[in-house]
Amino acid sequence: MTSEVKQALGYDVLGALQYDNGIFYIDYASVVQHFRSIYINWNPELFRHRCVFHLSCPLVRLWLRRVWCVKKQSQEDKPHHGSRHLARNPQYHLVVHTTERPKDYLWILLSRHTVDGGYMGNDYTTVHLYKDENNGKRVISLSDRIHEGSYTSNPHYLVRLDLDRTTCASPKYLLAVDQLEWTSTLNYTLSIFCTAPFEMNEIPRYFAYQVVRDGEWTPHTAAGSWRGADDSSGPPFSANPHFRLRFRSSSPSTAQRPILLLETREALYVGLRVASDLNGGRIKAVKKTMQGSGAYRPGYAYIELNDILPDVLYSVAVSTFDP
Repeated sequence: MTSEVKQALGYDVLGALQYDNGIFYIDYASVVQHFRSIYINWNPELFRHRCVFHLSCPLVRLWLRRVWCVKKQSQEDKPHHGSRHLARNPQYHLVVHTTERPKDYLWILLSRHTVDGGYMGNDYTTVHLYKDENNGKRVISLSDRIHEGSYTSNPHYLVRLDLDRTTCASPKYLLAVDQLEWTSTLNYTLSIFCTAPFEMNEIPRYFAYQVVRDGEWTPHTAAGSWRGADDSSGPPFSANPHFRLRFRSSSPSTAQRPILLLETREALYVGLRVASDLNGGRIKAVKKTMQGSGAYRPGYAYIELNDILPDVLYSVAVSTFDP
């Protein structure tokens, strides 16, 4: 250390030799050589509003699901990466209250609990952030994120937001915690720091009632997507696997609409169709009155059912894009 640096830092060499206060100086090249990461503290007075949640997401709750497949001699049990969705992931609803300041700051820190120093091969975690446009309802798709989290093996992941109060006085967000490979139970701490008052609550992860059914597409039942009545190049759409669905209670509230979720092992492009006017019969024609899962997507498809009527027999068709 040069005399100029010592003077600039107020470093007393003789005093340091007589009293060890834990402070030392090291050149940058040595830092790169000997340290994997650096953690820097900030002034806690910057964020007068904060909360900390110590949470756990058991592995069994995330993978307690059945998946559809195309019948073949060999098949992997592990879902394809393209089938990622957030239907069962931990999610949180965050509301930042109004202040008179033109700008506020929000930091979201995910800290993964570890026992081996934090760097484990497959434990890549992140936080995805959405604007809440549905009154705190759970999100399923990974699309439409305002912050697309980067999966990292670092035990800490930080999201920093600058809140412009001139465009939105009281912003609302949805936070989704995700892990690239769910190989074990995820224990973590979620810390929220903000310069404005806020509220955060966990979104219920499960519905009161759940029904799971296994299935497969065979050469006789993999009829593919709707191709039109004049297309006779393959099996008709009605040959696709169908289910009958009946609700015993009245129409649920807007915040608790039933969800149909189709999942596959392979990265097949799949879709769902629901009809309420066939008395449980097979869907032979696609009508505007039907509910659908939209464009075929790899690995999964879902429908949030609207206007559910009790004791009506619904027809549900599951299909791949290609026969």
